[in-house]
Amino acid sequence: MALVDVVAQRIGVVELLVTLSTRVVVEHNVLRHANCAVEETETVIARARRWP
Repeated sequence: MALVDVVAQRIGVVELLVTLSTRVVVEHNVLRHANCAVEETETVIARARRWP
């Protein structure tokens, strides 16, 4: 296998790892924001139930 092929494979692996780690970070942020929205909705519902 030529050196160029080895380098190209390693670059491909690095690109894959960067893509996957970026996706994990984005999904984590989306889930965190969704969780905040759920908590806020629960707070609003709880306040509405206590409303006179």
